Amino acid sequence: NAPKNTIFTNSNALKFLEKYGINVIVVNENDIQYEKNLAILNNYINESKVSNFYILENSNYSNDIDKLVNGNKITLLTLRNLKNITDNERNNKTNYIDISKSNLDLLKKELY
Repeated sequence: NAPKNTIFTNSNALKFLEKYGINVIVVNENDIQYEKNLAILNNYINESKVSNFYILENSNYSNDIDKLVNGNKITLLTLRNLKNITDNERNNKTNYIDISKSNLDLLKKELY
């Protein structure tokens, strides 16, 4: 029910969100559609249709994305990977549900 339905990311791991009606555009240098998707991202930025770019923690993103972030055209938001909970998180009683909710809150920044 979000007013917007498109996010940009560096990882195919977020493509699962398409099952929920979210258009996930991956801008990754290792992807054959990198140039095309980068152009789409730039168009969205120019039309003020996007303000955030999502990366998975501990993953790399291109110099082109870095330039857009440093030029204040978009904000970089890091989504947590649910593979591991750190010892510190475990000690603070953080669980997978807490991390999932945090990720959802970050996604809402773009979609709402």
